[in-house]
Amino acid sequence: MHMSGSPHSVKIKSLERLRNGTKIAGYRREESGRLYFSKDLFWWNGTAIQHEQVDVCIGRYDNRQRPLFVNDIIKVKHGGFFPRTQHYAIVQLADRAELVNLQSGLSFDLDILEKVKHVQFVSYTFLNPGSGVKS
Repeated sequence: MHMSGSPHSVKIKSLERLRNGTKIAGYRREESGRLYFSKDLFWWNGTAIQHEQVDVCIGRYDNRQRPLFVNDIIKVKHGGFFPRTQHYAIVQLADRAELVNLQSGLSFDLDILEKVKHVQFVSYTFLNPGSGVKS
């Protein structure tokens, strides 16, 4: 059984990206206690997708309506009198996701995304060594 629909109809908190290393295998969501899988966020069915890693959706979209996940790299345009653009990695800590500024290494709560002018997906931390959390 195939289901289609825009990603906007999906309860975004239940959305996960499934990976095998650096290759994205697909996506998984839970709806009414059932799991659905998709290779492209468009067609969904009950056939499980093999995967090794899971990146959790952070419950937000970028300006192009792309859902954002842990391990994404985003470009953020801050407003004000002196607008500036900065790049952040979305990282998973033990109990929550947060943003790490790729220039300074400083961490920020996801709430800063509510106050910015523009958020754009750029890449993935798993394709850019050194862009995640420094341990």
